[in-house]
Amino acid sequence: MLLALLLFFSQLTWATLETLPVPAENILFFMQKDGDANTVVYLLNFDQKGKLNPEKPICAIWLKDLVNGKAPASYRKPESSLYGFECKPMADEQFEIRLNACEKMPLYLKRLAENGKYQVYIREEDREYLLKRIYMRVAGRKGKSAQVQHLDLVTVNSLSGIEFLKRINI
Repeated sequence: MLLALLLFFSQLTWATLETLPVPAENILFFMQKDGDANTVVYLLNFDQKGKLNPEKPICAIWLKDLVNGKAPASYRKPESSLYGFECKPMADEQFEIRLNACEKMPLYLKRLAENGKYQVYIREEDREYLLKRIYMRVAGRKGKSAQVQHLDLVTVNSLSGIEFLKRINI
């Protein structure tokens, strides 16, 4: 079932969604919880002048809101949920991102020198892997909060271009 979901979402192209209120290149990655239609899309957060907001470089929106054409000002931000996150500046145009669902694995947003685009990476064994999507497996609920069993991160090796799955048990 997991493999079928991953294959389905790997075929999803943002170009097929004609009503996006943001440019497709502003979409960094998305996260989906198993057994749930709620998918959150993580976007670059640019100001009115087209500069990345240094206090909050990324924002999150429910996919259903994005597809329905919601403007950035009307985003329903899932900050306190499993989909929430915190960002900290590191160096020049680089940020550390900690997802609420998995605070032990930091993500890194950085601007590439060769093309000026921002991308999110994970680091492991002194290598960087481009993050494409996250699938969250929830074991159960405790009150209002869910208990995450593991995360599956679909990444791409920055050097070889090979896509692979990394599982983080929580």
